[in-house]
Amino acid sequence: MASPLEIPLPQYEYTTIRVVVYFYSSRLCLWIPIMFLSLVEAISLHHKGLLHGVEFFIFPADLNSWVFSSDTINEAKSSR
Repeated sequence: MASPLEIPLPQYEYTTIRVVVYFYSSRLCLWIPIMFLSLVEAISLHHKGLLHGVEFFIFPADLNSWVFSSDTINEAKSSR
């Protein structure tokens, strides 16, 4: 697991950018969009989720989750 000190925080001008928070369902093999938030709110939600054993992923609002293969999540986790 990466240390929070190694993960750069967004610069101030990007903190209000609208992003979408996704959850990956291994049962359905789908990325499920949960909600749109500002980047700062999404990062906070991600950290709170980790405390409860839930992992959320944050992507740009215009990203099409249907283009991801089921191996994308494994590649992202192994690159940490």
